[in-house]
Amino acid sequence: MSTLFATYCCADKRRDGGDLPASERYVSVRIDDTVQQGQSANARVAILSGSYGLIAPEHPIPWYDHLLRADEVDAMVPQVVATLGAWGIENVRWFTADVAKDPNVAVYHRVMELACTNLGITMSEVVVAMI
Repeated sequence: MSTLFATYCCADKRRDGGDLPASERYVSVRIDDTVQQGQSANARVAILSGSYGLIAPEHPIPWYDHLLRADEVDAMVPQVVATLGAWGIENVRWFTADVAKDPNVAVYHRVMELACTNLGITMSEVVVAMI
């Protein structure tokens, strides 16, 4: 079974010029832990970016500042569906803060939930402390 360990991007980013791998651009213990756990489990790992969709940690990205909005969900879902399908994902472990404590997270969660439902993929949440 092809499992994906995934989480969403963060506001804190390195401001270096040019492109950096996503796992280096984002400054987040949650992202670092998700990448580490996914690699330890021999699973594919991804970060859901508000600008770039579902990307691998090594995917190069420039600095940007964009929080995914509710009115962008419908446009983002097909992108995520396409990526999950191309990667052959059958199971998603979604690493997230408590949606009730951070409403901004709910939009990212909704995108992943809809994409998984669209493909019949099982999605399980791993709630992590807000860091």
